[in-house]
Order: sequence, then structure tokens, then C-alpha cells
Amino acid sequence: MKNNIIPFLSLILVISLTSCEKDLEAKKEELKELKKEASELQGKITSLENAIIKEDPEFAEKNVNKIQIEVKDLEKETFTNFVEINGSVSTDKNVILSAQAGGQIERVNVSEGDRVRKGQTLVVLDTDVLRNNISEAEASYSLAKTMYEKRKKLYEQGVGSEIDYLNAETQKETLEQRIASLKSQLSNSYITAPFSGKVDGVMAKEGEVASPGMPMVRIVNLNDLKIEADVSERYIGSFKKGDSVEVFFPAFDESYKTVVSAVGDVINQANRTFSLQVKLPKDNDLLKPNLMATIRLADYQNEDAVVIPDKVILQDSRGFYVYKAKKDGDEFVAEKVYIEVGQTFDGNAEIESGLSAGDNVIVTGYREVSEGSIVKIAK
Repeated sequence: MKNNIIPFLSLILVISLTSCEKDLEAKKEELKELKKEASELQGKITSLENAIIKEDPEFAEKNVNKIQIEVKDLEKETFTNFVEINGSVSTDKNVILSAQAGGQIERVNVSEGDRVRKGQTLVVLDTDVLRNNISEAEASYSLAKTMYEKRKKLYEQGVGSEIDYLNAETQKETLEQRIASLKSQLSNSYITAPFSGKVDGVMAKEGEVASPGMPMVRIVNLNDLKIEADVSERYIGSFKKGDSVEVFFPAFDESYKTVVSAVGDVINQANRTFSLQVKLPKDNDLLKPNLMATIRLADYQNEDAVVIPDKVILQDSRGFYVYKAKKDGDEFVAEKVYIEVGQTFDGNAEIESGLSAGDNVIVTGYREVSEGSIVKIAK
């Protein structure tokens, strides 16, 4: 009995779902037809109102609700399209200096924010042990050098043996190498500034024991800042060295005019980009390494363009269109105009045909009007 009930219930469920789907499609089709009828009816109402108004102008004041609109009075203006690339501020002179040798940190000569000059000593490690080792090695070397010179003289006279001479020479050279190594270690005990700049961070602390590679001080020079960006390969040819560009910094809402300083010649296989560098002005305390920036390059300009806000452009099966306000007797009515759109950028669109200077394009209320709607232009 149970085996017979399950197939029966499944059949009822399938029939129910199929019926629901058909009902939904029918409702969608009905809504589509009603919208079409409403549009046609609104068009007839508008046409009839306009015909009555021509014969009885007072009818409009009593019976027609005029749609409030705002318009843009078109004039020829300059339209510019920009390529926008994101990048960040960088500098080649931004380094963290690390200890090259081990030892106790004896002295830290700088604090964060200090200005330093190239070659200035920033951190000193304890050098007492190294200096003692150098003194001992130099004393041993003095004796070894004297022995070597005597052995050499005897050997040249044919008195001393070659083995004694070679041993003395080896001893002298070994001590020379040891002294050179110790002096190199001594120089590594002094951390100096590789260039003039500003101390951006001090990690070293007096009394701590440093190990090779341990970060000590960060120095940065902000006089040679630049923006580095990775540019998609589709913009090859858009950027050239010397091109004028605008750089915008969202963090403090400022822009600067500058030039492209370098364009990479190699495409990065990983992200299909090439490198771009842009110079930045000097002596601006707001500019910091790693600050985000947008690079803008004008790649198209029309100085005699008709420009409208792109938000007012609508579309139907025939194409793109806008509404403009047209004088009709004592009233203004909405007129539907099909247009050809050129370039678009930053909320504006260049219109290649369909509009001309002097037209009043509806920019507020454009979704409430239809062909022939009576409108009232806000003052």
C-alpha cells in the first residue's frame, strides 16, 4: 500500500509545480501587456491634452498637472577623456640599515625625525674586543714581518733554507689577512648614513646585543619621490616619456601637474602589465612613500563638443535617447530625441548627433516625462 502512495504523491507534486510555473509565466505576460497598454494610453492622453490646449489654452491651467523639470541649456564646450591608472608613491632612498656585525650596541646617535647627512655615524657597536684583537694582531705582524725579511735575506744569500723562508712568508701573509678582516669588522661596527635624509625610525637600543642582519635605523629622503604604477598592456602607446599627466591624491584631495619620467619596455607575464613612473614635486610634506595616487592622462579631447550628463541617457529597442524641452505655443513639452553617444568620462557623455547648442535637455524629471508631456521648467 505504501509503495502505491509514494508515486501518487510525487505525481501530484510535479503537477502542482508545473501549474505554478505556468501561472507565473501567465502573470508576467499579463503585466507586460498591461504596461504596453498603459504606455499607449498615456501617449493618447498626452496627444489629446495637447490638441485641446491648442484650442483652449485655459484648459491646461485647470486640468493638466505640469511635470516639474530642470534643463541644461546646451553650449559647445571642451570634452576630455582620461586614462586613469592607480599607483603609489615611492622613492629609491628609503632604506632600513641593519647590523653587519654582532656585538653590544654601545651608542645610538640619532632619534626619529632627525635630519642626517651622508656618512654620518648613526649607531656604534662595542669595539673594545675588536680593537684589542687588532692591537695583538699588529704586534704579531710586526714580529712576523721582521722574521720574514731576515729569512728572505738569508735565503737570497743561499744561507737559509727555503722551508724557513716560506714559513715566514706564510706567517706574515696570514697576519696581514687577519688584520684586514678585523679592521673590516671594526668598520662594520659603525652604522653610517648612505645618503642625506631623515630618520624615519630607530629600532636600535643602547645596551642590546645586535646580531648580523638585525634592523637598526630607517632613513628616507623625500626629495626624489615618484609614483610607480603597473599599467595594463591594453594601454601600450598611450603613455610616453615626457607626457603631461595629472596626479590625484584621494587622501588629502589634491592634484598636481607633472610628467611621465619612465615607461617600462617589458610586459610582466604574471599580470600583463608594464611599469610606469611619474615625477613628483619636491618639498611637499604631505607626500609619503606608499601613499596611494591616481594618474590621469588625457587620451582624447574635443574642444567643440556637445556634452550632457550620462545619467539622462535612456535606451529602448531603437537606441539611445534623451528628452528635451521644446516650446509649443505658450507651453513647454517633452520631446524624445534619439542620439549617438561618443566618449563618456566621469559622469559626462559626448553627443555626436541628435543634439546641438541651444537645446534644453531635461536633466531632472526625465524619467517622469514621455513624448509630448507638458512640463514646467524650474527657475
